[in-house]
Amino acid sequence: MVYTRGLGETVDLYAGAVYVDLRPGAGSDEARGAGNPTVGARWRFLDASASETSAAAKPEFLLPVSGNAEAAALGSANLGGNLTFILCQDRPFGAIHINASAGRLRYRASGNNPDSTPMRLSAAPVWQLNPQWRLALDIGAQWVQSFEQRVRTGSVELGASWSPDDDLDLALSAIRTADYQNPGTSALAATAGLTWRFKKERAASGCRARQVALSGASRRASRCPRQVALITRSSASVSSIWARFCSSSAMAVSVRVIT
Repeated sequence: MVYTRGLGETVDLYAGAVYVDLRPGAGSDEARGAGNPTVGARWRFLDASASETSAAAKPEFLLPVSGNAEAAALGSANLGGNLTFILCQDRPFGAIHINASAGRLRYRASGNNPDSTPMRLSAAPVWQLNPQWRLALDIGAQWVQSFEQRVRTGSVELGASWSPDDDLDLALSAIRTADYQNPGTSALAATAGLTWRFKKERAASGCRARQVALSGASRRASRCPRQVALITRSSASVSSIWARFCSSSAMAVSVRVIT
């Protein structure tokens, strides 16, 4: 679950909590419990203008879990973090998003789980099918450096988002990941998400008062013209969220389920 609070038109603050249920099979121990809580911000430092290009930065802190939770592979017991840069270019069909991120995962029992540095690069075209429906295809690669070992993983994600009204978004996606080890491993996951905006600004002005057209579909004047970004984050499993980072002073709650 993620709680987001917009500050002005360019900054969002958010806090998230996650529940992890590990079922590895093959005789391995199952584990379930709270994973690393997150706090962070999204800052849109370049607004779409005549070039129809916008950019945002997303710093994020991973708060530690207990030593027992780390031993159960539910998270890391030391403070970690991620920094993501998002570039968006409007196109006639919708938009193209390019995401680049780097982070640091720090473990208390570093002898068993050495600290690692994950880096990720992805590109995602987003098609605005109509004012309610969006379709996205995210193709990315991740590199995790740990001491002298480096693991590379590729991923493909297909997602769809439906907005029945101004305050509600429903999203579904399927993610395929595979590493390049020998022997290699692969995984297939499905996610479902819900975003509810339950408090909006008192009066529209500036960015909030403009109507934005994607693929020629005009927005309703009452709707904040937010850019839509598909932001991906990797941990023990891969998850994704649809995040609107042209912020108004709105509050929102997002819930994701991963299978």
